[in-house]
Amino acid sequence: MKRKILLSLFIIVCLLTVGCGKKENKNVLKLKDGWEIDLSAKEVEMPSEAKDIFNRANDKNYEVIALLGTQVVAGTNYMFLVKDDTSYKIIVVYNNLEDKATIIHTNNFDFTKYVNERIDYNSSDNVGGWEVYEQPVNYLQNEKVQQIFDDATATMDIVCSPIALLGQQEKSGTNYAILTYCGDDSSVAHQIDLFTVYEDLHGTRQIVSSAYVNLSEYNK
Repeated sequence: MKRKILLSLFIIVCLLTVGCGKKENKNVLKLKDGWEIDLSAKEVEMPSEAKDIFNRANDKNYEVIALLGTQVVAGTNYMFLVKDDTSYKIIVVYNNLEDKATIIHTNNFDFTKYVNERIDYNSSDNVGGWEVYEQPVNYLQNEKVQQIFDDATATMDIVCSPIALLGQQEKSGTNYAILTYCGDDSSVAHQIDLFTVYEDLHGTRQIVSSAYVNLSEYNK
């Protein structure tokens, strides 16, 4: 009789918690509207010069995701997408003529504001002198999502390559928020856009929204 009572109590405890043998994934951050961020994504490769400049300026322990662009001033500004604990930020690092690197601008980057509607593509003339930097390879770090992205963009007139998977949302299928470089061909990137790519329960994949990310908005 005692064994039955103890077993019943154990089952109840399991049901009230996460579940027997099932652990909560602490690497996944849940956002508003069902969006989730995988916090375990590793930093990516980038040119050694840019990586060195980032490391010399990085006094906040940011995790770099990508170099988005550069801007020639009296020296050079470098714009990086980074993770700061449980949030994304875009930071600008200024490397002066004496080769001293300093973070001069820090802005929160809420990708969810770009996923709600389709926004027409904009000219690179609007990015305030920034030269969009395209990585030599893509960095989704997820083969399945990479294939979903490739399928969804296969019929596009312009060439787009992914920078990073920023979040996903379960919604009778799955939405993926993917930051991308877009240009006329595979070697030239003109701008940065955020695509919302949807895969339904039958495996059909399509772009449901695309929003232009103006780098100049994050240079202040």
